[in-house]
Amino acid sequence: VMHYASFDVHVDIKLIYSLLADIPELVSPFLNAYEKKQSFNLFTPGTPATKEVCTVFTCLRSLRAFGQLEDTITYDFARMLIKQLFLLHASVNRRKGLTKEQEQAINVIREIAAMMEQDGGMCRGISYYSRKAGMSNTSFKNAFKAVMGMPPGKYSLEQRLAGVQSKLLYSDDKLQDIAIEFGFSSYRTLNKAFRAKFGEPPSRLRNPKLGNRLQ
Repeated sequence: VMHYASFDVHVDIKLIYSLLADIPELVSPFLNAYEKKQSFNLFTPGTPATKEVCTVFTCLRSLRAFGQLEDTITYDFARMLIKQLFLLHASVNRRKGLTKEQEQAINVIREIAAMMEQDGGMCRGISYYSRKAGMSNTSFKNAFKAVMGMPPGKYSLEQRLAGVQSKLLYSDDKLQDIAIEFGFSSYRTLNKAFRAKFGEPPSRLRNPKLGNRLQ
């Protein structure tokens, strides 16, 4: 059981073990404590949830509410949520003892990440973001990956797929229209990216009450 703010996350320990391949340096201390039956605090009092944590949790809660979706999809979202919680824990620890300049650089990166989220994941180009951050392209990409845990391009794709997930759950828009709205050249392109991320086609996430419109 993981207690965080106003909700509890109950997960199978096997899900935590599955993250070892992705973030071993973050998960290993937790598993070591678990195997020794010791407590492990992911958060200090007052730690705010990131946009990523809130987005994944909201999607997971919606999936549970529908109750008619594949277990594999629910598992993928649960895994994403736990991964984001570990990344948040690491981010908080990294910020301790930072210089004012380092803190400012992190804030700039987070502002740019928020801008990308507001744009629905549509990337304005590395050069644009680098100028906003006052960095070279290479420095910006390295800084972004260090702060957000992934390169800008992947982060952009993650945000676009998150937008697609929301549309699939809460609208009856045609799948082709959703693909174009979030920057995919066709439904086929979206389907490929979605399958690579979640192992299922977008149509499997469609709310059964809204139907599945492919045209």
